[in-house]
Amino acid sequence: MTRLWPKFTFLHRALLATFLFAHPASPMASPSGSSMEAGVPLVRTGLRQQELSVPVPIPSPRPAPPEQKEQLQEDKKSESSSANNAPLPDEEASCRASLTKLGIDFREQKPIREENGCEVPHPIIIDRLSRDIALEPDALVNCTTALALARFFATNVPDMAKQHLQKKIRGVQHASAYVCRPRRGTQKLSEHAFANALDIGAFILEDGKPLPVQAQADAQSGAAKFLDAFRKAACGPFKTVLGPGSDADHADHFHLDMKARRNDYAFCQ
Repeated sequence: MTRLWPKFTFLHRALLATFLFAHPASPMASPSGSSMEAGVPLVRTGLRQQELSVPVPIPSPRPAPPEQKEQLQEDKKSESSSANNAPLPDEEASCRASLTKLGIDFREQKPIREENGCEVPHPIIIDRLSRDIALEPDALVNCTTALALARFFATNVPDMAKQHLQKKIRGVQHASAYVCRPRRGTQKLSEHAFANALDIGAFILEDGKPLPVQAQADAQSGAAKFLDAFRKAACGPFKTVLGPGSDADHADHFHLDMKARRNDYAFCQ
């Protein structure tokens, strides 16, 4: 036994050395070793998550080429034109033809529909009341009102101006045409809310002097007689005529409108 121990010891050592070189021992685990080995993928995963959490800027859209911009503008104009060029009802078309015969130019406007009920399906803008009488400023009205004005100023006004003023009327200044509002002191919509009325504040004579619509100090003056004749002649062609003396609201203008009433009744004061 004494002789075998050294051999066994030498053999044991040789085998142990062979085993160590063939299978190197893993390093000693440190308190942080396992966490570091497992931490590598965690760190990488964290970086990926951080990268994903950074917002990626969205590139601004490239400006449309000039040709495309022009095409878009033309398309919009075409859509607007199509809306304005929709076929008119026969009554509206006939009304416009009559205006043209009387020498009244007009500009078509888009339909008006307000939330509170103001509505003008086929509005137009006029800047004249006859071939010889201008309207200032331009007025947005419906065609029925425009035609009534054109006929009245072409057939009635010239003669009464010549008789009472010995001068021609060259212009009219209006105070109100289309306005989306109720009647003063009520909730009922005014005829102005339907472009169905015109308020005349003054007449412009051929010498450029204005004749305001107001009560005249001398009831026998030419101005007073003209205003009185105008008011009386307007009752019939227009369904409502109000002016100085009617009430305080109409002390400085003539209100003319085409409000339809039963039996074609006209209200004039």
